[in-house]
Amino acid sequence: MKITRDEVEAEIRKVWPDIEYIWLWDKAYWKGTKDQEQRLIDKSKLREVQFVPEFFDCDDFAAQWKEEVRRTRYYAWKDGLFGDDPPVPYAVFFAGADVVNSVNGPHAVDLVLLRDPEPGLWIVDMVPTERTMWKADPKRDNVYFVSS
Repeated sequence: MKITRDEVEAEIRKVWPDIEYIWLWDKAYWKGTKDQEQRLIDKSKLREVQFVPEFFDCDDFAAQWKEEVRRTRYYAWKDGLFGDDPPVPYAVFFAGADVVNSVNGPHAVDLVLLRDPEPGLWIVDMVPTERTMWKADPKRDNVYFVSS
């Protein structure tokens, strides 16, 4: 499901109305399904990477997972599979947070916009102790910047 830059920003502001920094570089994005995102998480090569504090930690895992999605999307396009409903969602964004899943402290994660089965903004945390996703909730998650 195609979504515009302005619609993405509106979805983010539904969860965090006062977020100051939202940088979206493309004019359009594609919402995926929870199953599509879960398959990307399950196939991620990041499961082979060790967490190394201050060297390869949360920001590196978040950035690399977003890049894995980007590469997968590119090859789907190259193979002619990227039409109105592409097999690879691309409403995936890098985010900085000071509270994630009720745990305080700076943390980097990815945000994804899903169309079903539970539409809305979800958080993906790819560090080895997590490798999971959950629906964003302003009562337990506080994101302060987002970038595409």
